[in-house]
Amino acid sequence: DFTGTYAFNASSSVNNYVNLNPGNILQFNFPRFCVPNVSDYGTNKYIIPVDGIYYFGVRLYMNTSSTATFEIGIYKNTTLIAIGGKQAGESETISTIEQCFVGQEIYVKCTGGTNVSVFIGNPHTQFFGYKL
Repeated sequence: DFTGTYAFNASSSVNNYVNLNPGNILQFNFPRFCVPNVSDYGTNKYIIPVDGIYYFGVRLYMNTSSTATFEIGIYKNTTLIAIGGKQAGESETISTIEQCFVGQEIYVKCTGGTNVSVFIGNPHTQFFGYKL
């Protein structure tokens, strides 16, 4: 019984390396699970179902041959709420705790770097969160 549970874990149907540039929203369009099902996978965003404090995270699997620098951010609507990044030849995990309200959109976007190669697919790269 998942009554009162609000959680999601999404990956991507791309299942390949993609080159990211600033402004690109990462393609988290493949739900591993979503309770209740409130995400808009057509826009790669999680829609907040109830007011509360939430934990969000993203795990990225980078192309180890790349030496590019990059920045990836977690956004709430149009506001950057967490950022991470460094040399692209390393994996990256970014997480944050945030107060959210019904209807707000949470998503992951490239904020810096050029042609950064990231493997978008399960289990390599995931976007996840849950209500505390």
